[in-house]
Amino acid sequence: MTREEAIEQFERGVRTGRAGHGYLVVGPEGPAVEFVKQAVSLMFCGTKAGNKSCGECRDCRWVEALRHPDLHWVEPEKKSRIIPVERIRALQQELSTTSFASKWKACVLVAADRLGISAANAFLKTLEEPAGDTVFFLVTDSPHSLLPTIVSRCRKVILSESGAESSEEWHDALAGLLASGSRGSAVAALAAAAGIEEILKKARREAEEEEKAAQERAGVEEMDKETFEARVQARYRQKRTAILRFMLLWHRDVLLIVCGAGEGVLANRSAIAGLKEHASRLSYRQALENIQTIEKLAANLERNIPEPAAFADAFLALH
Repeated sequence: MTREEAIEQFERGVRTGRAGHGYLVVGPEGPAVEFVKQAVSLMFCGTKAGNKSCGECRDCRWVEALRHPDLHWVEPEKKSRIIPVERIRALQQELSTTSFASKWKACVLVAADRLGISAANAFLKTLEEPAGDTVFFLVTDSPHSLLPTIVSRCRKVILSESGAESSEEWHDALAGLLASGSRGSAVAALAAAAGIEEILKKARREAEEEEKAAQERAGVEEMDKETFEARVQARYRQKRTAILRFMLLWHRDVLLIVCGAGEGVLANRSAIAGLKEHASRLSYRQALENIQTIEKLAANLERNIPEPAAFADAFLALH
């Protein structure tokens, strides 16, 4: 469902007293986190109209800044990218207290699939015996990585990706780089990787500007450098994930064309000329290997392999 449809459904549950105590929000991290912020704002906002929070009151500003006293926000640790059991135990202590400014408490786990085994088991106990005033939101793009017992105790909100990235300015530039390909040339491959690096640099600048604007809207006068950098990095990773997803869908489209599929099933129909030209040079095996190369690229980046090396290796391997 779209984010708007999900918000309408959530608001209806809150209004009728039928809101769930746990929601598994499945989708790209950026849109999923924005949905959760909207949902939490609806819970806390005292001047909401219909299924929209006002965005201006104290509670809405606190939620936007992730500083609401009744909002418990959990993310993977910066270096390990894991949510450790110690953080879940601290969360359990936090949730045992009464709410401060609202009748609700909201608990958000971003990248919930990064729960360690002990942390997942500890969190399951919290989810099995929730306080009546607490709503849990688990954000993930890899629900299969969660304990089945956690998944079974949550209502699923599966956000569609349709149109989510249609306005990105880098689409045409990236499509051009993918269409040109390396054609076996190391020089061309490295040039394409350099082109990607320019797109990523711009994404980083945009992430910084967006975070500064978000803090200004929320009325945050000053934030320590480490927290600010962590927020910027989170926004940047969302943008990088969108870029990788575009690359994967582009090569998927090429594979579909190689297999004789019609234009109606393609994700990037606006780039049909480049897709067809690229597909005409590839065998089925080569088109499939390209998809596997992008999947390996994403995995390498998750392992914190430096971006220049990871993208250069990928473009050298692409057909």
